[in-house]
Amino acid sequence: FDPHFPAAGAVLLRRAAMLMGSKRIAGSPCMGLTSATLGSFSGMTCIALFGPAMHLLKEELKLGPLEAAWLIASPVASGSIMRVIFGAYADAAGAVKPLMGLLVLAACGIFGVAWMMSQLTAGGAEVPIGPLRAGERLLSEFVVVANSSIQNTTATWAVPASTTTIHEPPSGAYTMLLTMGVLAGFGIATFSVGIGHVAYWFPKSSQGSVLGLYGG
Repeated sequence: FDPHFPAAGAVLLRRAAMLMGSKRIAGSPCMGLTSATLGSFSGMTCIALFGPAMHLLKEELKLGPLEAAWLIASPVASGSIMRVIFGAYADAAGAVKPLMGLLVLAACGIFGVAWMMSQLTAGGAEVPIGPLRAGERLLSEFVVVANSSIQNTTATWAVPASTTTIHEPPSGAYTMLLTMGVLAGFGIATFSVGIGHVAYWFPKSSQGSVLGLYGG
């Protein structure tokens, strides 16, 4: 047993306290609760991304039931997976950067969907349409986009179909919407990140009521 150990330990504790006191923590419990609640509320709006516009998408892209279900479920599925990943990351690195990153990614997905919707409702043309199953549509659109980027030619649907007057969808419209839906779903993961952010600012005695206010 070293008799000088208690004195050395006291010195280390004083130095650590001085270092912590010199770095003032910015923010407050009210600010932490407000920012996390607003961020989570904004990100969770992606749950209803495709539902209100599905009747229009079905008409413009001639979607089947399975294709429509994939679109509606894409934000929820990606958000559920990202909750686990970013929740663990927030425990190690803090909640501010993950929260801001998720909101930026979700905003990119939402604006991508908005741009694609504007393209689907702009102009009209004689285009061939026909019934496609979900897997065939994804594969055919991937081939069309790849060929158009390499050969720089106008892509067409490679399926026999009848011709009718509708607004001509851009090449790979369904694949683009599905990808943007997955990206927008990252906003749903803000809920798990915000829980740790709110709990950090409040003592255990009041975390239950505060987290209930946050989650409600």
